[in-house]
Amino acid sequence: MQNELSLPKTPIRFALYASRPYWYWGMFAVMCVVLAGSIDSATYYVFKRLIDTSMAYSNGTVAISAVLIWVVAYPLTATGHQFLYRAANYFAATWLTSTRSHGANMLFRYLSLHSIPYFNNRFAGSTASKIWNASGGVQGMYETFLWGYLSTFIAFVTSAFLVYTVSYWVGHLFIGWIAALVVANYFLSKRTAKYSEQRAAIRSRVSGVVVDIVTNMLAVKNFARRAAEIERVEAGTEELRVASWWSWFYYETLLVFNNVLNTLFALSMIGAGYFLWSSGQITIG
Repeated sequence: MQNELSLPKTPIRFALYASRPYWYWGMFAVMCVVLAGSIDSATYYVFKRLIDTSMAYSNGTVAISAVLIWVVAYPLTATGHQFLYRAANYFAATWLTSTRSHGANMLFRYLSLHSIPYFNNRFAGSTASKIWNASGGVQGMYETFLWGYLSTFIAFVTSAFLVYTVSYWVGHLFIGWIAALVVANYFLSKRTAKYSEQRAAIRSRVSGVVVDIVTNMLAVKNFARRAAEIERVEAGTEELRVASWWSWFYYETLLVFNNVLNTLFALSMIGAGYFLWSSGQITIG
């Protein structure tokens, strides 16, 4: 067992260490997300085959049995991925709640090793608040990985494969747009991370100040520091409000920018699809 005095210092290493006893729950959750994302993207292919086969049946070129296969396959894929996502949530609930609890316990054991004078200063409350921020951050990191990065990556890979089966030209256009979106968001998200980090640091400091004041209320009253402490808390909450506003405002601006890019992306893909369809290179499905 790793020494309590040498906990991992980086967020990713600490997250991996905190979740180590529950790795199998995480593995099951990841497997379900991968399967669900793949089936979700494949639903569009099934729908395409359903349309094409139905039109072929109307023209008398295929039997009704060929249509029935896709009629049955479509609801199975459309609902099957939802059940897999629910299963992933069940596994993730056990994995992440256990990981957060284990991480908080490790941090508290580490904090308890400090000397007695350490707990008598005004920074102890802020440090205690960071325990919950750090353990909660581990859970948030894994949630973002599961429902954000992993799901998006699986959808991208599956969609790219399906697009390339239709047309190499449209596939190249699809890859080009995705690359442009990823590069643009990579640079723009750096400022988002800066605002989020600033907001988290201020929230930890304000929470610590409140904890310290409450636990030392006797000293505050005896030395007539109530007005000064109230002013200190109000100044901290105002600073937190401003930081939260900037973080939220920039995030919404980033979403607007992405909406514009996604609109251009959709229009270009529809235009390319219409051109290929009108020239007889692809089917309507």
